[in-house]
Amino acid sequence: MSDFVSQGGPQTLCHSCGSDTMEPVPGLEDLGLVTSDCRPWDGRRFLSWCPCCGLVQKCVDQDFHADCCRIYDSYAVYHQSGGQEQKTFGADGAGVARSEHLLRGLQSHLPLPDSGRLLDVGCGNGVLLKSFGALNPAWTLCGLDLDDRSREVVKALPGVEDFYCCDLMEVPGSFDVVSMMHCLEHVLAPVEFLRKTARLLEPGGLLLVEVPDFATNPFDLAIADHCTHFTPETLKGVARRAGFEPVLLERGLVSKELTLLARLTSAPNPTCKMTDSRKEALRALDWMTRTLRVAAEIPPQELGIFGTSIAGVWLFNCLGRKAEFFVDEDQSRVGHPLFGLPVVSPSQLQSGQTVFLSFPPAIAKSIAARMADSPARLVLPPER
Repeated sequence: MSDFVSQGGPQTLCHSCGSDTMEPVPGLEDLGLVTSDCRPWDGRRFLSWCPCCGLVQKCVDQDFHADCCRIYDSYAVYHQSGGQEQKTFGADGAGVARSEHLLRGLQSHLPLPDSGRLLDVGCGNGVLLKSFGALNPAWTLCGLDLDDRSREVVKALPGVEDFYCCDLMEVPGSFDVVSMMHCLEHVLAPVEFLRKTARLLEPGGLLLVEVPDFATNPFDLAIADHCTHFTPETLKGVARRAGFEPVLLERGLVSKELTLLARLTSAPNPTCKMTDSRKEALRALDWMTRTLRVAAEIPPQELGIFGTSIAGVWLFNCLGRKAEFFVDEDQSRVGHPLFGLPVVSPSQLQSGQTVFLSFPPAIAKSIAARMADSPARLVLPPER
């Protein structure tokens, strides 16, 4: 799929508007990296910002392309839990699959018809298709991905008609909904990618996009294979340049993420409200640097890292891959070693252990409140 950064030459212009007036955003080059499938990654990345459209993005060069090829060749989605989708947790500690949580929230805003056709772009092992099919059993579902390693798994899901491993322009038929769950941030030219998507939608059809929100989740900036980093305004700007008009844009419908629902318009709209996302990126990088300093003060022989996803693995990598254990509330991950270290549940913690909560402050505080009776010492990240 040539739309993704794993294939193609260096990109020196803005990913969104084509401007050549990019400005550097210093700080990421001094921090460690993590892959989008939650593995430590060696190397450096450089951030830039477009003063014309406000988009924060990675500097894409030959090293970036080569790394992406290596990452995607051995991609292992949700390897921490044997392929089971990660859960999102409420204040009461109850967990639900992230896709199910998202879809239930969306249907409360904009109920879908009883039947239709959906294409999930970047479907991975089909977790969104599985949740969507369970909630909308009369819909016909299709998946599209970079490679076909999960073809049989996806095609075996209830309601799935077909699986495609091709360019968007080669997908046959039309759809009432096209979804992209954590896909657009990997795409080198997101506006052109969404324009290709437009031809697949029926009149009145919906585009559903879910991307990380780096302002509330700074760790997104350290993901080695993410080339584009969105704010609400820049995500809307990309959609409008591609000919879509946002119907709904929610920050936090899923924690730390942006959710966009949009419909095709008669003509692209290149205008959007400008915000200085460069300052937001600098603020996020400063917080990550301070967070690392706090964690580095804990002796590695006493350290447990709370979280087995992006943030926890990033911290593990930045600390020289030295810690004693991981902690996770997701029971599908407990008991499965991660990088040779045990993964335990909060109920298994003991006196004398120190656990660093590698999350944005609000989430860390929520977890700490649920663990108020823990015998372990909990260390929170600094305030933003």
